[in-house]
Amino acid sequence: MVSVGGIVSVGGGGGTGGGSTSGITSINGQTGPPIQIKGVNGVDVSTPSSNCILVDAASLSGTIAVSKFAAAFVGLTSGVINHGLGSVDVIVQVRDAGVAGVRPPAEIIPDKIVFDDPDNISLVFNVPQTGRVVVLG
Repeated sequence: MVSVGGIVSVGGGGGTGGGSTSGITSINGQTGPPIQIKGVNGVDVSTPSSNCILVDAASLSGTIAVSKFAAAFVGLTSGVINHGLGSVDVIVQVRDAGVAGVRPPAEIIPDKIVFDDPDNISLVFNVPQTGRVVVLG
């Protein structure tokens, strides 16, 4: 188990980009409570140096299964997406359609993503969007 103290801001070594941690300070004079990072199920957490937290899961074996749902949409301002993954613990990515020959698709941020139930999310946009949604779970 590794203990990490409070809320910190890591200041650089004079702006040189060297990664110095000599400027660790509290944020606005405040510090948060210490947190503990604990490895479970064969995951080892250690601090090999004072400015590093190492999470080592190399000893784990087996398969980690990730399910994916993807669908295109056209002119959507709001709609329910039935991903059927059986969990609200999913990652949602939305991208526009891009412009053929001009630019590739780019990520877009919906105005709202609602996790309706374990099999459905709702996307809400202020203006109609055309693109693709990918749900990982």
